Amino acid sequence: MAFSTPSFPENSGSATAASSASMSTDTTMVDSLNSQVPPDLHIARTIALNVIIFLVTTVCFSLRIHVRQVVIKDLGLDDYLLMAAYGIFTVLISLFLAIVIDLQTNGLIPRFWISFELGQIWYLISGLTTVLIRVAIAAFFLRIIPNHDLHRPQRLTITIASYLYALFMVTSSFTILFQCGSDVTGSNPASVCMDPDALSYLIDTLLVSTTIIDWLMTLIPLAIVARSAMPTRAKLLAMAVILLGALGSVISIIRIPFNDLGFVSGPLDLGHYITWLLLALLENCMGIIAISLAALRPLFRRVFRDDAPTVGEDVPGILGGVQVGQEKNVVFLAEFQVDEWVGPDGQYKC
Repeated sequence: MAFSTPSFPENSGSATAASSASMSTDTTMVDSLNSQVPPDLHIARTIALNVIIFLVTTVCFSLRIHVRQVVIKDLGLDDYLLMAAYGIFTVLISLFLAIVIDLQTNGLIPRFWISFELGQIWYLISGLTTVLIRVAIAAFFLRIIPNHDLHRPQRLTITIASYLYALFMVTSSFTILFQCGSDVTGSNPASVCMDPDALSYLIDTLLVSTTIIDWLMTLIPLAIVARSAMPTRAKLLAMAVILLGALGSVISIIRIPFNDLGFVSGPLDLGHYITWLLLALLENCMGIIAISLAALRPLFRRVFRDDAPTVGEDVPGILGGVQVGQEKNVVFLAEFQVDEWVGPDGQYKC
């Protein structure tokens, strides 16, 4: 939740952003606010959008778990991480709905500070959800990249980048939460808070880093598949599956120009904040949908009766991972297969 300094003289020395504001609660200010027309929060539309986001996310997530648990019978670390992310995502949506419904029911002015505190919690939960989704995507890509020496640098790059991203996101989320020290809400005019411009740059950096980690984790396996000896049709399908992993980064990029909507100087700016909040929800929604759709090929294969092999199926002409009569190693993956040549020296060749 992003807040900037309201234009009241009592708070001229205090400025906060991304979750805090310093506002005087004297009678003059309250009368001034009450005399203004409160913004339309579009509660019905907001609730409808949240329900749609939740339903679409739930359907995609459920299909993925069905594929992993029923179709290929192979739940992995990425699935458990995604389960945790989905659970927190439902809390995120529920808390957001509670905030806007409470504001609509009880009024903006009386409930502003309570909504403010809930917004602090919401922002932290949003950051944790984003981290879990990206770590789940990293685990997914590590699962489909062959685990041998040839691809050790790529696997190590994804692992290290994921750890650094998670550390940066968690640290930044808590920095934003406690930007005014122990005064979490920033309601005390004497509180010394972070500079709004610095905090704005921090939020932009978070969005850019999310985009970078998405594309880094996408391009590495994409390059592996592009250089592999897979048939063209299988290669294109595999690359399409991998590109789904970067779907969430599109929303991260879109959010950057709209960050100013998250800066609120008082209750009358909460209408703009709702739009910013929906974009943050949509970013996490797209991340869950992307990693869910990327695991659905076995389901499509079953529905459309594709004869391509899945994990655990017997493949005619394959013995011990090597195609009979050819020096060709076949590595079967959970969503697609990567064929890699084995040279005369017995080393993997892409």
